[in-house]
Amino acid sequence: MFIAQLWSNPVHFIFWTVMVVFSVCCHELAHVYAALSQGDDTAARKGYLTLDPLKLMGPASLVALAFIGIAWGAVPVTPSRFRRGYSHAVVSAAGPGTNLLLAVIFALATAFIHSRGASMESASMFVRFFFAGLQVNCMLAILNILPIPMFDGWEVWPPTSSRPSTASLPKSASREAGSSFSSSSRPPCQATSGAPRKPWLASCSAPLCICCPRQV
Repeated sequence: MFIAQLWSNPVHFIFWTVMVVFSVCCHELAHVYAALSQGDDTAARKGYLTLDPLKLMGPASLVALAFIGIAWGAVPVTPSRFRRGYSHAVVSAAGPGTNLLLAVIFALATAFIHSRGASMESASMFVRFFFAGLQVNCMLAILNILPIPMFDGWEVWPPTSSRPSTASLPKSASREAGSSFSSSSRPPCQATSGAPRKPWLASCSAPLCICCPRQV
């Protein structure tokens, strides 16, 4: 179990856990802001404009991350509020895009420390910390953008992202289109219970996480 590393390799356990929590929360917050930009304020009204992991990930996700290397995050979205037909793709792409940006930042930070030729133990710790951030965000960005059901990429890449334009439909018809998409293309998001839609278990000792907007 991943928690065994708390004793065998505590530095790795702490660095990786902190980076996973931070990266997942940034991923989810990006979904919230993207939804706002596309006309849906559902998540903002429900208090998701925060980096609080208890809100964006939930206690169950945090406990699972610490013990067995499973983590997830989710925020509510209402597709019928989107202004444009491609809004759902924009909202879905915001999460992996944020992870890609974070990966670049952590890569530059790691390279900068190496370029300074720092050999002190404190510098080595910073390298390990930033490199953990690079690994986490690279994996989150790559895996979430895959055009596979239950991943963000399923809403981004054509033809998997094809759906009726919510902007051109009346509200009732738009809701029906959204629910038929959910039932036919992927399992429901269980928005009423707050259950995660995309948890998964990583290999080896590295816990990873899949995050997504939830339709409500």
